[in-house]
Amino acid sequence: MNSKLLPQVIQVQDLAAIERQGWQALSTKGTAGQQFYSQVLHDRAVMLLPGGMVLRGKADILAALAAQPWQSFHLEDLEVMVLSPAAGIVTYRVSAQRAGNAPYAALISSTYAMSDGEFKLMLHQQTPI
Repeated sequence: MNSKLLPQVIQVQDLAAIERQGWQALSTKGTAGQQFYSQVLHDRAVMLLPGGMVLRGKADILAALAAQPWQSFHLEDLEVMVLSPAAGIVTYRVSAQRAGNAPYAALISSTYAMSDGEFKLMLHQQTPI
């Protein structure tokens, strides 16, 4: 394998895994989502959510993660776009549902950048479909 390609291969696997682990944490009762994202979010992260909601900064995002956990989720068409060995974007379609709520479907984009030797979530956007 060409050693120049190795960082991108590892990054693709890492970023896809982080995104899947995030959904799993958000589907677990208790504070699993907040615990997971306290490690993954960059201090200046931004989330652009349905209804025009904009969350800025790690503290505000973590506070919003106290919502009811997802009962089920399914990720489709997950792709990772490598921007550099230190940054990438994950895009996919999600179908998810919380107990007692209507199904939710959206196109998702999450941008990660290397910070202190770890990938940190910088920007997350959900576009309902």
